[in-house]
Amino acid sequence: MQKKKLSTKDIVLAGVFAAILLVQKELLAFIPNVSLTVFLIVLYSKSFGKKMTLFILLVYVLLDNIIMGNMGLIFVPFQYIGWALIPLLLCTVFKRVNDPLRLALLSALFSFLYCWVMVIPGVIVMHVSVAAYLAADITFELVLAASSFVSVLLLYRPCHRVLSALNNGTEATVRHS
Repeated sequence: MQKKKLSTKDIVLAGVFAAILLVQKELLAFIPNVSLTVFLIVLYSKSFGKKMTLFILLVYVLLDNIIMGNMGLIFVPFQYIGWALIPLLLCTVFKRVNDPLRLALLSALFSFLYCWVMVIPGVIVMHVSVAAYLAADITFELVLAASSFVSVLLLYRPCHRVLSALNNGTEATVRHS
């Protein structure tokens, strides 16, 4: 079986959707750990599938780290792995989950998973123990989980409908992942 390659349209859409991830992150940066990142990754995973979402995340993580000045082996791989867990899990283990409430619960879990993956570079950079890092980070983890839960619960269904209507042929192109 031959794997389907990303088309030019897919590459352009990946850039657009990565830019949306980046812009919303920067617009909400004044509120610590409140963002639509998990919601958008859940939406992209369910709308475009694993392959396209992983490509969107690659573009997003690289752009985010270039802008933030974190380009290096300490943050980039961990950030990508942390975010990539969402499409990997949603397109395999949880592929049958489409209900907004269940997706919202999963998004809270995904928020914690992302934060826990980011413990590794945090501990390395700050030279603190894992316990100290987690103790200092728990409030921020709870805020991210809560904002992810609420955003998926309230926004997933209407945004998925709109994205599906706009999607037309893209889903058929990239869904073979």
